Amino acid sequence: MGPVPADWRTGVEIGARWPGAVYARHPWTADPAASLTRPAASASAMNLAERVLRALRMRSAHSLQKMFHTLLTLFAYVQGPAIASEWETRTEQDTGIADNEWAARNETPYVAISVAVNPLLLNSP
Repeated sequence: MGPVPADWRTGVEIGARWPGAVYARHPWTADPAASLTRPAASASAMNLAERVLRALRMRSAHSLQKMFHTLLTLFAYVQGPAIASEWETRTEQDTGIADNEWAARNETPYVAISVAVNPLLLNSP
């Protein structure tokens, strides 16, 4: 990953893009790492966390606890879509039904519920 950039935003962006790239190449890695508060011991993950914390420290003198909460939020933001994508891939493999086919099969009950309960959902872009 190289040295910590001088600009804090760049450092945080790199900290978010690196695991995102790992998840894109190896989607199954998002699931075992799902616990943000009890992660598996990993030198790479700890080094990444340290780099992001250093970048955040450049931005402000917040407490380590606040910076750690920011770090966890960032990692959850990156990890969430990766986990959802992996689950969707597994579901499609297990069922043989692609997401667009599932949506087409289930559109009628969703529309009926939306008309009755949530009309704004029908008018969303």
